[in-house]
Amino acid sequence: MSKIELPEITKEVAKACTEIMVEYRRGIQNLAGAMQRMSKVSGLPPEICKIMLSGLSRNNVIDIRGYNRIPQKLVDGKMKAKAERFKKQKELEESRRKFYESLPTTDES
Repeated sequence: MSKIELPEITKEVAKACTEIMVEYRRGIQNLAGAMQRMSKVSGLPPEICKIMLSGLSRNNVIDIRGYNRIPQKLVDGKMKAKAERFKKQKELEESRRKFYESLPTTDES
């Protein structure tokens, strides 16, 4: 039996493979198409990709370990809105702090 050189798997490759696996499980991709895509993305031999995919059951999968397929533009929009809310909150806190500092203090001596 010969040894197979396995390529290094990065986070991007792992995400792409997870997406392919989810598409296969949901029935969006057939075995041959998913196997070819996974092999091309990961650099793994098609036989290994086929073994990985054929081990999955194909039923109504809603969630795989919190994996959520949201387009990047929606994620970016959510992050931008969150940053704007944070900035407004900081500005409000700063204006309140200045207001309370400007109030005269009473000495109870």
